[in-house]
Amino acid sequence: MSSYLFSFVPNPYAFLFATTLLAVLIIVFRAWRRLALPPGPRSRLPFGFGSSNSGIPQRSAWTEYTEWKELYGPIATFTQRNRRMIVLNTAQASIDLIEKRARLYSDRPRSLITELCGYDDRIFSLAHTDPRFSTHRKLFHGEFGHRFIGQHLPTQEKETRTFLRNILHDPRNFRSHVRRYAVAVIMKIAYGYTVKEDNDQFVGLVQSWLEHTNAHNTKPAQWAVDSYPFLKYLPRWIPGTAFFKFADDQRERNRELLGKPVEWVKGEMKAGRAVSSVVERFIRRVQETKEKEGMSREEEDVVENVAGAMYLGGADTTVSALMTFILMMARNPCVQKRAAEEINNVVGTDRLPEVRDMERLPFVGALIKEVLRFHPVAPLALPHRVMEDDVYEGCRIPGGATVIVNLWSILHDESTYPDHMTFDPERYLPNSSDSDSTKPQPDPRNYAFGIGRRICPGMHLAEISLFLIISSTLATFDISPKKDGRGQEIEPKMEWKNGVVSVCEEFECEIRLREGRKLPVDF
Repeated sequence: MSSYLFSFVPNPYAFLFATTLLAVLIIVFRAWRRLALPPGPRSRLPFGFGSSNSGIPQRSAWTEYTEWKELYGPIATFTQRNRRMIVLNTAQASIDLIEKRARLYSDRPRSLITELCGYDDRIFSLAHTDPRFSTHRKLFHGEFGHRFIGQHLPTQEKETRTFLRNILHDPRNFRSHVRRYAVAVIMKIAYGYTVKEDNDQFVGLVQSWLEHTNAHNTKPAQWAVDSYPFLKYLPRWIPGTAFFKFADDQRERNRELLGKPVEWVKGEMKAGRAVSSVVERFIRRVQETKEKEGMSREEEDVVENVAGAMYLGGADTTVSALMTFILMMARNPCVQKRAAEEINNVVGTDRLPEVRDMERLPFVGALIKEVLRFHPVAPLALPHRVMEDDVYEGCRIPGGATVIVNLWSILHDESTYPDHMTFDPERYLPNSSDSDSTKPQPDPRNYAFGIGRRICPGMHLAEISLFLIISSTLATFDISPKKDGRGQEIEPKMEWKNGVVSVCEEFECEIRLREGRKLPVDF
């Protein structure tokens, strides 16, 4: 009988091989489907609409996700509407997937709301498979790579002095001065624009953009249209389509934010007043390779996107780190005193700290590390997307799932950073004892700027900016809690806003010129 059947098969051995292979694949596929998803809170409503315990907290999502580590282990999952979300709560899980399996995990989740807002192709959401991604990253590294970062030092030093001057004359508005400093540095680098002292148009523009975005778009899978694309075809008057209004408003804000500074540079170039900047150099290179003036739409997009990403990424993250620094100094006078004494002993009082002093100020360096650890500027980082089905620690990770790296959990892991809620720069300094328990704890910068291929390209610029402004502030001022009517200190609360970039809530403190401090001649 078998020989009769084989007589109708041109190559019976190939047929047997194909049949066996198909059977094996079916068995493997069924076995894979039987693998459980990572544990996590489950929705109690049908169709993945979620419930109060479906995984998206209203505030401080990073702390709630961290609590899941005790319940579910290093990796957890939940469904937001019909989207599968994977949360990585430990350094090991994040390194194993985001870094070691970068080919699968370096993509960004795409969404309809970003397309409706008109920034689906911006650098912060660009898929790594997009051919423009490498062009954007190359431009970033050409400006902010370790070998090129020194070209921006004069701008950082100048704006540091402006910040100190503003604090000296108006200490109560320290938050505004921090915001101005952050925008001023990146505006000068990206566009060659010098920010005005008061009511600068571009400072107001970026602040308005950030406030609008963080107020309406702070959580993964927040908008129903991302989970149910058919909603974009509904009439705008139907309840539940508020995303249209947000998208229209955001699209106009995007045009202003990304387009206006570039148009300003073009105007300065035509008038012969342009200062060297990222945008100016890019436009000039394009013009030199063309017979006619002007850029193509694609080239316009590249320069707007890259400069805009510098503009936004540098502004909000710097504000977050510096506000955490001021808050921690107001709450930790002993730490502040030790850092100031180190600066006095090493640098003296006749000048401000400079980049060449970094290695000679180990406690100040440790203090900056602790600022980045205590509250990372992006506690949940930017989300990743797994490109195809994967298996980790016996659990199934479905392709297309959104992957959230909980940096706050990693940097508050008690086994790595004991007494993690204490602000303690000494944890990074060598101890005289040879005991393993007293060795310096891991450098939080390994995680604070992200993990894997999508690590922050501006990290070297950020490190220099933080050193200059933090060390100069410590050398010049005393930061203390505000006093009530009876002269008692009011310790500021430690509360942070939700959002991709998290900034501490409003607080008050007193900032005074340090006693006996001599201001530099060029101050």
